[in-house]
Amino acid sequence: MATIVKRKNGTFQARIRVKGAKPISETFSSKSKAERWALSAEAAVKDGRRIPGLEAKKHLLSTVIDRYIQNVLPEKKDQKAPQLQLRWWKAELGHLYLSDLTPAVISEAKDKLLAGPVDWSKSKRQKAGARSPSTVARYLA
Repeated sequence: MATIVKRKNGTFQARIRVKGAKPISETFSSKSKAERWALSAEAAVKDGRRIPGLEAKKHLLSTVIDRYIQNVLPEKKDQKAPQLQLRWWKAELGHLYLSDLTPAVISEAKDKLLAGPVDWSKSKRQKAGARSPSTVARYLA
């Protein structure tokens, strides 16, 4: 549900609250602009589309993965396996903004991971075939 509030400085703030989603707000110079934005933003939230101006629209997945590798992985005991998995996700989906990551996109990447061939030349184990479902589950985790 959208509400529009007139502020002391003469601007109008549109606030949208939809069940199951975070509340969002935006400030405008006129009431008509606030009303137009509120209608389109509320429809976008209900449809599950991204809303312009959200924090997730500003960051690429590759940037988040790089920060995780740099700041979190050094504190973990086993760094090799997670780093390989993170590099795969970065190569596959790193070009996307966080706001563009949807369950459908992740599911499609998961299917590609499951069906794709394994590069065993870098592994100690030599066997042919695709990744096992348990390996794919580790990538998703």
